[in-house]
Amino acid sequence: MQNQQKFILKLKISPNSAFFRLAGFDQGETELRIKVRAPAHKGKANKEIIKELKKIFNSEIEIIRGEKSREKIVLVNTSREKALDAIRKAQETPLILQK
Repeated sequence: MQNQQKFILKLKISPNSAFFRLAGFDQGETELRIKVRAPAHKGKANKEIIKELKKIFNSEIEIIRGEKSREKIVLVNTSREKALDAIRKAQETPLILQK
C-alpha cells in the first residue's frame, strides 16, 4: 500500500475577479489569498477553486471547511513540500492560470 501524504491549506477567497490567480500568502503566511472569476453564488466560486487548484497541485482537492465562506480550509492530496512548490511555480507564471 502506498503512503499518501496530505496537506491542509487555509484560503482567503476574493470572488468576481478579472481572472483566477494566486495572490500570495497573507502577512502571517497562514492563508493563501486567491482571486476567482466566479461569483460567490450557488457554489460557482467553489467549483472554480477546486478545478483550478487540481490543475496547480496535480492532485485531488477537497473543501473541508468554509463552503459558504470566503475563508476556506482545503485538503490537498500531496505533501506540504510539493504543494508549496506548486504554489510558487503558479505565482511565477500567472498567465497560465487564465485559461
